[in-house]
Amino acid sequence: AVVTPAFLIILFIVTILKKALHNPYVQAVLHGIEPCIIGIIFATGATMMIENLVLDFNNFSIDVIALIITVVLLTLSALYKEIRKKPFSPIMLLMTAAVLGVFLY
Repeated sequence: AVVTPAFLIILFIVTILKKALHNPYVQAVLHGIEPCIIGIIFATGATMMIENLVLDFNNFSIDVIALIITVVLLTLSALYKEIRKKPFSPIMLLMTAAVLGVFLY
């Protein structure tokens, strides 16, 4: 097997990160940026949802099919969490959204 330079670089970085992750300062930084990352992911999702739901911002027309898919996904996610006591898998959520999109569009 041929060892590529990229593989060696990744192996080197992983070795350094293993040692660095036990450092209390690194742990504090990671703990501090966690809310920022959650906020960025939430803002991106909200922006994508609004841009897909609203067809025309000037006349404010809503894509009814996208609204139906959004409501179904939010309801399914909430019911699953209530019944199974664990969150709905993001992969299953994406697959459900894809199937609904194929059938409704």
